[in-house]
Amino acid sequence: MQNIGENAVARPGATTEALGDTDGPDWHGPVNLLIMGSDTRDGQVSGDYGDVGGARSDVMMLLHVAEDRESATLVSIPRDTMVAAPECTAEDGRTVAARQAVQINGLLDQGPFCALDAVAELALATVAGALIVRARSAVLDGRVLPISPSGLALLRLLAQAQGSVVSREEVLPLLGTADAHAVEVAIGRLREAAGRRDLVRTVVKRGYRLALAGE
Repeated sequence: MQNIGENAVARPGATTEALGDTDGPDWHGPVNLLIMGSDTRDGQVSGDYGDVGGARSDVMMLLHVAEDRESATLVSIPRDTMVAAPECTAEDGRTVAARQAVQINGLLDQGPFCALDAVAELALATVAGALIVRARSAVLDGRVLPISPSGLALLRLLAQAQGSVVSREEVLPLLGTADAHAVEVAIGRLREAAGRRDLVRTVVKRGYRLALAGE
């Protein structure tokens, strides 16, 4: 609670005074927070995660922190839950009309507060704020590894091929360049981040493939 600081964001149209002092919101008593995983492509290198716009939240959890801050309860909300969405203000300041039946994971596309207000109505509770989580790591051999967005996109492409060869031409759009040397650099950085050079195998004159289990 004490480390939110400059990460606190006011509702669209509200003044920054709504956030309290520089230590972030001044919360007293029990607090409910909405935690969402975002698949937004904003701020990524062109093509990292495809060209689909907007944002969805396939992971959504409501966290209740007790007044004494000694315990907490976490409730997961299924991504396909259909909810009534109240009128809300999007991040660009436009008003989004109320809707009767909306899939809950798509509400993040209008901004975190549209999702927050819908969850508050669903839970019949006051939700103080939303925490947005974006992927920046992968788990390999039980280790959590920090990997760049382009590295994650590359790892996903190789994994989807299920051991088949991925050509350099298929990798280039992920990197937003036509420079073939950039593929070698990206592969090298992925191997370094994973701490395993054998994770990605080079197939001479064809491309790259992910090492299969047992190799």
